[in-house]
Amino acid sequence: MSAQPEKSKQHFNARVAKKLAQQLRDGSAPMQRLGVQDIPYNPATGRTFHGINALNLMMQGRKDDRWFTFDDANLNGYKVKPGEKATPVQYWPKKRPGETMNRAITAYVFNAEQLDRVPPPTRKPERQDPMERVGELLRNSGMTIVHDQTERSFYAPRKDEIHLPKPESCASPEKYCEMAIYEYFKASGHPSRQDRETFNAVGAADRAKEELVCAVATMMYCAEIGIPHDPTRNPDLALDWAKSMEHHPFELSQSVRDADNAVWGTLRQEQARDIALGLRHNEVWRPVPETSPTVAVESFLNRNATLELADTEPWKTHGFEYQGQQLYALPDTESVMSKQIGKRIRRWSRPESKPMTGTATPTTSLWNTPPSTGRTARSD
Repeated sequence: MSAQPEKSKQHFNARVAKKLAQQLRDGSAPMQRLGVQDIPYNPATGRTFHGINALNLMMQGRKDDRWFTFDDANLNGYKVKPGEKATPVQYWPKKRPGETMNRAITAYVFNAEQLDRVPPPTRKPERQDPMERVGELLRNSGMTIVHDQTERSFYAPRKDEIHLPKPESCASPEKYCEMAIYEYFKASGHPSRQDRETFNAVGAADRAKEELVCAVATMMYCAEIGIPHDPTRNPDLALDWAKSMEHHPFELSQSVRDADNAVWGTLRQEQARDIALGLRHNEVWRPVPETSPTVAVESFLNRNATLELADTEPWKTHGFEYQGQQLYALPDTESVMSKQIGKRIRRWSRPESKPMTGTATPTTSLWNTPPSTGRTARSD
């Protein structure tokens, strides 16, 4: 994976804020798009991007929601198209013992549209009916839901009440769902819940920040449950958001983080409740990683003529299981394998880790019999 230490956290956030401010002025920002969107994820790991990384990837305007690192693409046999450029994402690893502060790491990813030989995306399973799911969300929120409006909706913080129009009076069921979700995430900032600093905002600037949190959270939750996002709620706030990002670009990260916490906190609560009730329809869909340990090993061996192996006791902590055989990669091949298949072999080779078992069915046999003594090299 192409990664390098980021000298300044503000540098990455400022670039994202600058681009988002321009898109807000042009009307092309993710929260201004009408229709169903998808949260970007990495198919090789099955992990979804979060926070400002998710927003940054959604800002690229790609129709495919799959993003790969360069190593993940090579491992799966995909090739970057000529002239395509990667998109940066930033993450913060945990501090190591002895470190006084952690440093941000910037990695670079490519969209599936930028790669050749990429198969069609995996078909997502059918989701629960949006009206039913939003109804469950409101009933289990602990808030009072009042259907006494005609066209608008609002949240009353003093009474902790959400006021909505009746579903039949809305233009469509999706419109009602979007309004209810927006007010739900506005209520998530209550002191008894997320307790956001901008919840009791007084000035126009702070109110705009709170509305931005709600808009991003609504967009992400609508993408998760598969309903169209309606951007017509805050047309007048787009200019205020753009001005705020231009003058205070580093505040965007906090707003997106608050939205991300609200969304995934809600999804985790839904999953926990469904597990307790023995249900599965609200389970968050996540793709199965496309690369298993066995596929990674075979892919490496197909590109390398030899691989040193050993079955002696000192090397058994560097082992993994393949086709019922216990294989042990030597330390001098570990670094080579790491360059070929990312961090997977290095992670398996930690002394404290247990041998990994491959799950894919191999196409050809790599070893007929395990090595008996000493080091053995095999040539294809």
